[in-house]
Amino acid sequence: MSIEQDQAHTSTVNVGMTDRWSSWRRRLIAIGVLAAIWAFAGVFYKQTYVGVIDRDTYDIAQIARNIYDGRGFTTNFIRPFNAGLSETNYANVELNHAPLYPYAVSVFFAKGASDQTALWPGIIFFCLTVVAVYFLGSLLFDWRCGLLAAVLFGVSAPLLKIGVSGSLWTMAALFFTMLLYVVALHHRVSSDQPSTKGLVWAGISGILFALIYYTHNVTIFLIIPLAVYFAVTGSARKAHVITFLLVSIVLISPWVYRNYELTKSPLIGLSA
Repeated sequence: MSIEQDQAHTSTVNVGMTDRWSSWRRRLIAIGVLAAIWAFAGVFYKQTYVGVIDRDTYDIAQIARNIYDGRGFTTNFIRPFNAGLSETNYANVELNHAPLYPYAVSVFFAKGASDQTALWPGIIFFCLTVVAVYFLGSLLFDWRCGLLAAVLFGVSAPLLKIGVSGSLWTMAALFFTMLLYVVALHHRVSSDQPSTKGLVWAGISGILFALIYYTHNVTIFLIIPLAVYFAVTGSARKAHVITFLLVSIVLISPWVYRNYELTKSPLIGLSA
């Protein structure tokens, strides 16, 4: 090997090592910053904890307690409007809330039903959303913008208050941020030649939309802008919008049918 070849080989190795170190440095910085945000959220929760004070969180907690005790998706609250819409046999069936978050809270009740365990899911989903915001920002811009977005989200006082209040919107925010991430990936592959990746991302978008709907009934209207997006994006847009709608409708149909059977209206939960 000549001196020039040896120098070129050494330079290539050094560049590769530098790139690997730079990649690891970015990862370590991101992990450190995200861990600091989680710690800050934990301190905020500890310093502001006074128990369950949000009416909706209290409502969800008693539903979760019924689920954990084996009484199903029922409520101990009497809502005259709902009682007038439902049959007598279904007077205590919960109609206003979607099921996903109460079932998530009921899992934590295995540690004992208390104000703290009713609030834990909210702060956990808040912290997971911080990570999702970082990945979304990194995908749309770069890792620095992703970290900045995560920091701004994680130290925002209004958002922290929502996180520590046990609100179901922390779960919805996580799924919605994941949905935006998947839509961004779909847009990226749809800009190129048609491929099966676009169909995959469209199907995953349908799954995430269903998870958002099972978190809160009002989010069913998200299907309209999402369907419009898939209908106008990419060369294979017809297949993509059909895939998205098919997956979405199949997944949300059981809950829509359940509401219709109980109240003759698939959207009764909108009154919550």
